[in-house]
Amino acid sequence: LHAIAQAFILRALYKWGIEHFMDKSLDVRVRHGVAACCKAVMVQHAQDANCALSERLEAQGLFEYNRLSNHYSEMRGISIAEGDILSSYLSRHIQMGHLQVAMHEISSFDEATETVSSSSDFTQASMQYAQPRCQQMVESMGHRMAYDAAVDQGVSQCLADLYIINAIKTDAAWYVEHGVFTRKAIMHMEDAALSAALPRLDELLTAMEVEPYVSSPIISDKCWEEFRKTLPVYSFTQAEVPAARL
Repeated sequence: LHAIAQAFILRALYKWGIEHFMDKSLDVRVRHGVAACCKAVMVQHAQDANCALSERLEAQGLFEYNRLSNHYSEMRGISIAEGDILSSYLSRHIQMGHLQVAMHEISSFDEATETVSSSSDFTQASMQYAQPRCQQMVESMGHRMAYDAAVDQGVSQCLADLYIINAIKTDAAWYVEHGVFTRKAIMHMEDAALSAALPRLDELLTAMEVEPYVSSPIISDKCWEEFRKTLPVYSFTQAEVPAARL
């Protein structure tokens, strides 16, 4: 259900992201920042879903014909591509005050800005403190962007709630540390969101319209049976056991 919620939220995010990236009235650095945030969040959710689904399928999740290992490698390549550019870009443009951000996002950037600004060696502080945290900072911004885009585009509230709970769980310690939520409250919020979304599971799967693109044979008994019939059959003739000699 978390992966399904993320799929609907990311659909809203990419529409929002394309619109802003193509808006030539925006500073090019802002447009690049939007693209970086969209990429970071999409890759994060895709890889988390790949790992979770692979574990649910147990050994079947490792076989090439079910495509999960292929998808993981492909997304890993996308994640690594331009990663050095992303980190360098953000370490140089760590203050983006013109963007409306959520509390967690503000705190992440304020903490990094304060630490770097108070250092006598800006470059060293950036490399030592800010750059290792760039991914987390970008993802926190991306989570907020994705949620805002989903709400603006009318994505079902139960999916938006489920998405934001998952985003909170990525850094639950911050919310507990700042007294926003307790661990127990986060657990109850997730349970409520899951309970609201579960009855709509079949409806949501149909609305995703992904069936034409899914080729893994394990998705149904019918597909598995058809796939099984294509596998080569290996057999052998049982050797005759010679009669015992007296």
